[in-house]
Amino acid sequence: MILVSLSATCSLVQFPFAGPIYFCYVAPLALLASAAILAALPRPPHALLASAGAIALLFPVLVIRSGGLLDLGWNYAPDEQTTQLTLPRAGRLRVSAEMTQQYDEAIPLLREHAGAHPILAAPDCPEVYFLGNFENPTGTMFEIFDDPAGYQERIEKLVEDKRVKAILINNDPGFSEYFVDLLENVADDKFPFAQTVGKFEVRWRQ
Repeated sequence: MILVSLSATCSLVQFPFAGPIYFCYVAPLALLASAAILAALPRPPHALLASAGAIALLFPVLVIRSGGLLDLGWNYAPDEQTTQLTLPRAGRLRVSAEMTQQYDEAIPLLREHAGAHPILAAPDCPEVYFLGNFENPTGTMFEIFDDPAGYQERIEKLVEDKRVKAILINNDPGFSEYFVDLLENVADDKFPFAQTVGKFEVRWRQ
């Protein structure tokens, strides 16, 4: 009962976003729960045991066979996350060559134009704050959890109150596309200088 309850509770990790990788969080618990149930049967049917064993063997071979984390559960693809970031806080973190170029260029650009002032990075890019060692002035990791009503007005007030000198707009967020236009409105009004770095747009003011 404990294993079944634990498996059911941990399966809630799929909300609000059910990525295939989250299956791996729960699969070991589900396997243990199934084994406990079978072990509790006085004489478990051999066909049931054989079926459970075959599923446990074939599932990772046929389904979880991707070479890269981002393709897990969808299709096989070679791992593209092979290039090491050069940023000091990245450690030995490896991402795709494209993302390495974007982070290695965008974050120093933010620091150059922000100086000692805060920055704003949104939507859905909390890693920018960590990799650049910036403080997050909003306290929000993913804008999908923010209230869209009055968002633009709150951001306009924030950039003035916090004296934000540079912002980074993620034009390809995973969840919060609605907020891109709102941030662009703020940027067009308050941050006249711009440079595009891949999916990121860095805006700043004097």
